[in-house]
Amino acid sequence: MVPKLLTPEQKESRMNICADILNNIDTDPGLLDTATLKETRLERVEAVKVKATEVLNQLTQADFQHCFQQWTSRMERCRDRQEEYTEGEKVATVNSNE
Repeated sequence: MVPKLLTPEQKESRMNICADILNNIDTDPGLLDTATLKETRLERVEAVKVKATEVLNQLTQADFQHCFQQWTSRMERCRDRQEEYTEGEKVATVNSNE
């Protein structure tokens, strides 16, 4: 996802990173073949539905509560900053169980 507004530094950084990646691909055309993917690739929609159901069924109530708390925190930060996007912001999370 690209934010609405990038600072000049963020824009320059992204352009430099993209240029470096393109140069690496030009230098080594097989580079993309060796890249490891975090995701699991599923070929059919039905396989995606099955896998999504499997993963969702493994989640606990605590998992859902944690996700909801994180979402609430993000929405509050967005509201407090008047919906201004901040890229790469380090945010401390608070664990209510401690």
